[in-house]
Amino acid sequence: MAAVATYADGPCHVEHFGTVSRAIEALTSRAVDVVLFNAALPGNTEDALGRAAVAAPDTLIVPLVGPQLEIRGWLNAMLRYIARRKAAESTLHSAEEALFEEKERARVTLNSIGDAVLATDTQGYVTYLNSVAESLTGWPSGAALGQPLATVFNVLDGSTGEPIMNPAVTAMQEDRTIGLVADCILIQRNGEGVAIEDSAAPIHDRNGSVTGAVIVFRDASQSREVTRKMAYLAQHDPLTGLPNRALLTERLRLAISVGRRDGKQVALLFVDLDYFKRVNDSLGHAIGDQALSAIAERLSGCVRKSDTVCRLGGDEFVILLGDIDSPDDAAHIAEKMLAAITAPLSVSGHTLQISASVGISIHPDHGADADTIMQRADTAMYQTKADGRDGYRFFEAEMKRELAARGSDHCAKEVR
Repeated sequence: MAAVATYADGPCHVEHFGTVSRAIEALTSRAVDVVLFNAALPGNTEDALGRAAVAAPDTLIVPLVGPQLEIRGWLNAMLRYIARRKAAESTLHSAEEALFEEKERARVTLNSIGDAVLATDTQGYVTYLNSVAESLTGWPSGAALGQPLATVFNVLDGSTGEPIMNPAVTAMQEDRTIGLVADCILIQRNGEGVAIEDSAAPIHDRNGSVTGAVIVFRDASQSREVTRKMAYLAQHDPLTGLPNRALLTERLRLAISVGRRDGKQVALLFVDLDYFKRVNDSLGHAIGDQALSAIAERLSGCVRKSDTVCRLGGDEFVILLGDIDSPDDAAHIAEKMLAAITAPLSVSGHTLQISASVGISIHPDHGADADTIMQRADTAMYQTKADGRDGYRFFEAEMKRELAARGSDHCAKEVR
């Protein structure tokens, strides 16, 4: 006889059998959660229980004794227990599945991001690494888990080489997020160092207590190289690699400051190639650019390493000579540069004969600040052009009046 008993915890399917043989047959044909065995039935009870156990080895078999009414009450209690247990198991299974899915989602996410992630407990032992952290530290998870944090994440000050406070320790001690630490070196498992940027944050339980910390870090080598290149490009001419106006101005101001302190003179030579526009017009800008690069090399070879050769743009160059004893030193360099420039120049099968006009100003004789020194070297260069080019002139106070009177300033700009 079969029946369905319904309880608050859910329904249970119940079947009654009057003989042991029929019950054994049912046990072998389908899954049963529990068997309530009436020990008062005639026959060998132990033999019947043994046969039932063989037929359903994973089923709970409970022998019952006592009056029929008492058995029924116990049966109802047992059925309610079973219903509750099945419901609890179902809920637990659903929770376990949800937890597994959440952990798997977190694992995939952490292994997919570009940053390294490392976690530690409050005792300072590693509890987790994602795949990027494994790669960056050189420690696989199997070897790293349980290791002291300082062993897996050993960081030094990039400037001094001295050990620094681990950010995870600070995050836990101060219970706050620690921002990116600049100039930090991570010592990898193989002993090599890599520049990193890192931050750390405490991990809390549901009561708000700190239970550990997580460190997020990345390889900073590439970003630092990009920053370095950007800074270089901001201060250098892309064609010749020489310093540009921004860097020249910075160095000129520094040279003037040092000159004042040490009682030394500073010279600025403004170099403009004569009729260089004709090279670009007749041979093309590609040939012109090659010529400019070659002349930049020649100018650099005429000065000391402590001096600065700058390209302002076009065919204009400026040479900064710091720490000179007299204007004669500047005149000597000007003559040397003019000789280097006028030497025949071979570019892509073309032989070029180029000359230049040079203007020279001296600090402090011709000005007290960088802007004035620049302007007066430029004025002296225009005077050289007005005088016939292929030479040099020092700045003189009457030059602006002479150029204005002769109307040469505009003319020089047109034909230089």
